[in-house]
Amino acid sequence: MDIEYKKIEISKESLNCHNEKYLEQLVLLSNEWEAEKCSPSYSTNSKNYFIEKELFVAIIGDEIVAYALGEINTLKEATSYNKIGEKSFELDELYVAKPYRKRKIGQQLYLFLESYLNTRVDLIGVIATSFRYKELLSFYIDELEMNFNHALLVKRI
Repeated sequence: MDIEYKKIEISKESLNCHNEKYLEQLVLLSNEWEAEKCSPSYSTNSKNYFIEKELFVAIIGDEIVAYALGEINTLKEATSYNKIGEKSFELDELYVAKPYRKRKIGQQLYLFLESYLNTRVDLIGVIATSFRYKELLSFYIDELEMNFNHALLVKRI
């Protein structure tokens, strides 16, 4: 199974048959993610959501089997982990289709995007929600070697 990891550009100006095919596949993956009900706040993305994003994909043949997306921002406030003016990639989503999990595709996709962004940003941040938070933390901390910075814990009473 040959997996190709790449960054794809989808802008309003560059929409064509090839990009439309990508957008359709991305929306289908987003639908799958929502159907899993693993995140309390996730809902399916429209095609427009993927346009103009920093978008990274794992492709087998001509099928997208995983994607990661986010945005690059210049930080306007200092915190315990950044300085004003630093560039940050905010990873909004990283999803691997169910049949392709447990094969390190998500990890390799992240490492590809990190390598691509290495000279463009100072840090990568993730705000993530999941009912399977132990798996989520293990993935980001143990497998991707990210640092745990803070958490928001909620108890509705």
